[in-house]
Amino acid sequence: MWAPRFNLFMSLLIVANISAVILESVQSLADAYNPVFVAIDVVSVLIFTVEYILRLWTCTLNPKFQAAVTGRVRFALTPMAIIDLLAIVPFYLPMFIPVDLRMLRALRLMRLVRILKIGTVFGSGKDVPESDRQQERGDPPCPLNPAHRSCLLIEPDVYCGARCPAG
Repeated sequence: MWAPRFNLFMSLLIVANISAVILESVQSLADAYNPVFVAIDVVSVLIFTVEYILRLWTCTLNPKFQAAVTGRVRFALTPMAIIDLLAIVPFYLPMFIPVDLRMLRALRLMRLVRILKIGTVFGSGKDVPESDRQQERGDPPCPLNPAHRSCLLIEPDVYCGARCPAG
């Protein structure tokens, strides 16, 4: 009962976060709405962090990961858990490791890994027939199919290649 609502909430949060990252790349918008973009980033990363920790804690309920320590390590090393971790690490890394501003900008682009997180919420790296089966079961559709996610992942590289100074 709560799973579809939670998945929808997480999906909307991811889409809002991705939209904020894209809008923030426009300098005039970044200057005018910086506090809003920061708030969206902080709130979403905190929610993603809590969700990641809770999934890591409860993964032992799955028979594949039932061992207390090794089960959690195996779960943390699954591709989807790694994607989820990569989605939150850029937020926390500058708190522990001093990085120069150019490196921080590259880490901020890593926030777009959250696009892949939509796949972890909806299991949407699947083909169209599988998406149809998901809808028949009553699962909400993924707001971004794999092609859309690929375009959003490539966009920052194209943007930075066109606008960032060489070297």
